[in-house]
Amino acid sequence: DQSIGIYVERRISVDFIKRYTTAEGLRLSIAVTTDTVEEARVRHDLWPVATAALGRTMTGAMLMAGDFKNDENVSIRLRGDGPLGIVHVDAFSNNTVRGYVDHPHVDVPLMREGKLDVGAAVGRNGEVQVTRFTKLRQNYTSQSPIQTGEVAEDLAYYLAMSEQVGSVLSLGVLVDPDYHTIVAGGFLVQALPDVTNDAFDKIEANLKTIGTVTNYLKAHPNAEQLMERILDGFTVQEVYNERIHFACPCSRERFFDRLASLPMHDKKELAEDEHVIIAMKNIIFQKKICKHYSLKTHINEICFYGGNIMKCIEWNGSEVIILDQTKLPTSVEYVHCTDWRQ
Repeated sequence: DQSIGIYVERRISVDFIKRYTTAEGLRLSIAVTTDTVEEARVRHDLWPVATAALGRTMTGAMLMAGDFKNDENVSIRLRGDGPLGIVHVDAFSNNTVRGYVDHPHVDVPLMREGKLDVGAAVGRNGEVQVTRFTKLRQNYTSQSPIQTGEVAEDLAYYLAMSEQVGSVLSLGVLVDPDYHTIVAGGFLVQALPDVTNDAFDKIEANLKTIGTVTNYLKAHPNAEQLMERILDGFTVQEVYNERIHFACPCSRERFFDRLASLPMHDKKELAEDEHVIIAMKNIIFQKKICKHYSLKTHINEICFYGGNIMKCIEWNGSEVIILDQTKLPTSVEYVHCTDWRQ
């Protein structure tokens, strides 16, 4: 069945990240993130320029999480003045990454034929914020100003100014007119403390023969020979090679567990907020349940009992129905009481 074959091909990620060091004092990381970016596009229903911005940032975060021996996690937040709003990405030491943009349905004029204007969508004024987490030290957060909004230039500037690391960073995402991700990936070259004087001169000469990383990946979807082209003339050792994919630990259960841990005064504020109640109603009350039981009610309070979140509803005067979210949508509990706070 052709449709099943297409589904399996999209869901099984072949993305990877590889890291290399050279005897001349350079470190190279290469990532192919096509399936990862496509997964983010599908989950968030991203329009093309949002896919490009988020995809570049996700790839950049994976490349920058270089302290794999100490399980480093990296969070990147681009807060520009463009219509996308905030672009936020978390890259984890288990080779997973997640991210979102505030406004996924953004469209801006093309820079030129076939070239998305990511800078206009992100904004050319604002801040790049990077937080690094490892098991060995306290979390480290630093900022630098956005330079172009094109992501790669902004992250390279951050590395140079905030972390004082000489870097060459190239990121690319190619999006089809039907919105799906054709290719995505990038590479990061960084100087180690023992770098030789002419190492970056050689790198710059090598990069001139490659062209843009997007065009290279379009011709070589798995980045074939990219390391050999970038590090031509260097003594190279591969130190890391792992698969990567999109993953998010968020879930309905985790959300309710966190909400249940809030102080009582915060819970009461949430219960009195009409917008919060409406949002939770959409999550908890499935249409078929409301229809089946004909609950012509309105939400009165959010009740927290035994660590579980429940809804207390006024119905037929003094009778209170408590819907236990841990058992929905298969059961409804009826509780009769004069004061639900008991």
